Amino acid sequence: MTNETAVEIQSLREAQEIGEASGNLIVRAREFSIDSPEENDDAADLVRALRSAKKGVAEAFDPVCTATHKAHQAATGARKKYLKPIEDAILLVAGAMNSWTAEQTRLAKVSRTKLLDAAGRALDRLEATDEEREVVLARVTELIDKGVDNDDELVDTVVVGIRKYRKEQKERQDAAVKAAEDWDLLAASEEIEAAEEAAPELDVPVRKEPAEVAKVVAEGTHSRTLWSVEITSVRDLCRAVADGVLPEEFVAADLVVIRRAMHAVPHDERDGIEWPGVDVVSEEHVIVES
Repeated sequence: MTNETAVEIQSLREAQEIGEASGNLIVRAREFSIDSPEENDDAADLVRALRSAKKGVAEAFDPVCTATHKAHQAATGARKKYLKPIEDAILLVAGAMNSWTAEQTRLAKVSRTKLLDAAGRALDRLEATDEEREVVLARVTELIDKGVDNDDELVDTVVVGIRKYRKEQKERQDAAVKAAEDWDLLAASEEIEAAEEAAPELDVPVRKEPAEVAKVVAEGTHSRTLWSVEITSVRDLCRAVADGVLPEEFVAADLVVIRRAMHAVPHDERDGIEWPGVDVVSEEHVIVES
């Protein structure tokens, strides 16, 4: 604490004591009333005393206020002197940070464009379809967002992604074909069953079997004989049908197998197919392009 500050504090205390001394006058003024000429004269005396107290308080506080004002100005100037360089330094560093961030954003955009171009060229080399591009580029973008910035790594991702996608597509197509074939088999089976139910009884030679001997079974159970057929020789069966021994219904053609065999023949050679009992028919369909 400087001597000047100590003097200012002492002066302030003395001024406060002078101010507090006027308290009695203030109390009298608040309680004062005038009901007579004498009280009116007393009021004039009280006003003069209050004005004197006001002057004393002003004279006591004015030097303190002046000194305090000068000290405030000096402190404010000193504060500005030290704060301004600090604030300028903050702005300088913050500006450098903003510039660096902006440059990193620009470089990231350039790098992203470069990486996407590399991925696009790889897709061009692989002759990727629009659908394949959409799927693979989504994966590439995800890797770029995670920080991958190596061209070779992204190109490898593109190649692996295309191969994986095409493999999955092939598996889905094969599954669809298999499902279609299974559906054809099911439909053919249902057609055969329907034909069997609607077909008249066939005149088929049957070898007489001896009477079945009753089987002894445990009490509370019963026995049932189930019959089925097995083809032991397709050639013998077909020969019997050809000779008229068995009806033609016994060798119903498997259209699924026949169609599959036809599709195995190249398009430009199908007109030359000559299979006994099979006529290869073609139909022209108009396809409307979207």
